[in-house]
Formats: sequence, C-alpha cells, structure tokens
Amino acid sequence: MSEDPLREEIAKRMEQVRKDIPVEKKSNWRRKVIVLMMTLVLAGIMLFSILRYFW
Repeated sequence: MSEDPLREEIAKRMEQVRKDIPVEKKSNWRRKVIVLMMTLVLAGIMLFSILRYFW
C-alpha cells in the first residue's frame, strides 16, 4: 500500500524546513508566546461567532 505522493512530498518538505531552522534557546519563548497569542485569537473568534450565533 503506497502512501499519498502529495503527503510524502509535504512530509519531506516539513522535514527539510525543520532541519533548516537553527535551534535557538532565545527564540523558543518568543515562539511559545506567538503560538499562545494565535491560539487566544482563534479561541476568541470562535467564542464570538458562537455567542453571535446564539443571540
């Protein structure tokens, strides 16, 4: 059973990108903050749309 060629290509590209990114301890907290902010924004949008739907 062969996997999806597109999925394999994406996996290879992700691996390549992961290798290209230098491992820095300084930018680790910044990345966490950015991810947290994005998560909060998405959660806020979802909550707002749900509340607007029920009103």
